[in-house]
Amino acid sequence: MKLDGRLKTLAGAIASLFVVIGIIGYQGPPQNNRPTSVPTTEDSGAQGLEGIYRWLRESDLPARSLRHRYDALTDAESKYRVSGSSLLILSWPPRNPVRAGELEALSDFIRSGNHALIMVAGHDQPKWARPTSLWSDEEDLFDALDLDFSSNETVFLNNASIDEANNDEDGATDASDIPWANLKNHNREPLTLLSTSSQPVFGVAPELSTRRYPQARRGVTLTNTADSPRLWPVFVDNENSTTAMYRTERGSGTVWISLYPEIISNATLGNGDNSAFIAELISRTVADDGVVLFDDFHFGLSNIYDDEAFYRDSRLHRTLALLGALWLLWVAGRSTRLAPVRRNATRPSVKRLIKATGGLYARMLGRSEAASAILLHFQRDVQKRLRISDASDFWPALSAQLGDEHPAVEQLKTLARAIDSGRKPSLTKLSRAISDVRRDLA
Repeated sequence: MKLDGRLKTLAGAIASLFVVIGIIGYQGPPQNNRPTSVPTTEDSGAQGLEGIYRWLRESDLPARSLRHRYDALTDAESKYRVSGSSLLILSWPPRNPVRAGELEALSDFIRSGNHALIMVAGHDQPKWARPTSLWSDEEDLFDALDLDFSSNETVFLNNASIDEANNDEDGATDASDIPWANLKNHNREPLTLLSTSSQPVFGVAPELSTRRYPQARRGVTLTNTADSPRLWPVFVDNENSTTAMYRTERGSGTVWISLYPEIISNATLGNGDNSAFIAELISRTVADDGVVLFDDFHFGLSNIYDDEAFYRDSRLHRTLALLGALWLLWVAGRSTRLAPVRRNATRPSVKRLIKATGGLYARMLGRSEAASAILLHFQRDVQKRLRISDASDFWPALSAQLGDEHPAVEQLKTLARAIDSGRKPSLTKLSRAISDVRRDLA
């Protein structure tokens, strides 16, 4: 049995609904490339911070993901406003831009008695830190902390996997000749950081373990400004004794700055004395009513707007389901488009009959027959007006009335000869010539 028009429309509407759902839910082709690991509490990759975050939470230590700008740290109405001494852990450079007002809020947060562990991609730059610049003129973390930051140009050491075309005498290649992308297939190797004092840091951390690209070297230095408190070296690397971590005080707070970004990442937390160092740092800086904050906002995790949470929200699903049900009800119901066709009652008239007959003849007659009929009708009309009884007197009488050289009359004669010879004259020209003659005869 064939579906009637209404059921066909309903089936088409349901099919369209599934197409729309498929388009909205399409996530694109599967990505074969593994995403770059970033330092966030949700990243389980080598450079993520999920390990330490879960460790603190499972140890009943107050740990929280900061998913708002630094302004929230000093906003009295923000849920991130802390009541006791707290520790903020952040990585630099951020992926999301940092506003100038945020840095001022961060500085106020530290100077008011809180602390910060800043892991800077300085001596080493993992994938998440490239090609982002470490700083900007307007939004400079180090300026906000009254520090001077300087770096040397990155130098890539030669090995079998790197192009040796532009080597200098020391066996090094300028960074402009070999991009960081050439290191993507190289493994990051461990590096030991040693305490600068004969006594272990906090009494428990004589050395830390981190990772770096051994094929790349980048010199970074931090110095304090004239009016700022002293900058204390805490750790140096065991290869060339360059400073790897500094400690300084700002107001009532303390700032720890590591120039190697992988101190507490998933890949290094369990190595060396890293876990003991971070545990002792937390115990010394976080009060009973304080909290450990991880800056996730500047690496893409935000509660300002979370598109995934938006699409997972059951309220959105219920709203779409309700709208879809109402739409299907409208489609299946007695809408204007699907209502029975009502034909307007028409009364026959002479005007409609003439119009229909004219349309029929217009479609059935050829051009020569139509031209001959138009000209014949014109001739009879003129003969009646000029009282001409013999058709052979038509043209002489018309010329006598309008003149022998009247242009419209001459054109009509030419068209009449074309009609008599069986050719197909232009109906437009014929109608215009007749109209001109009628106008001049009036």
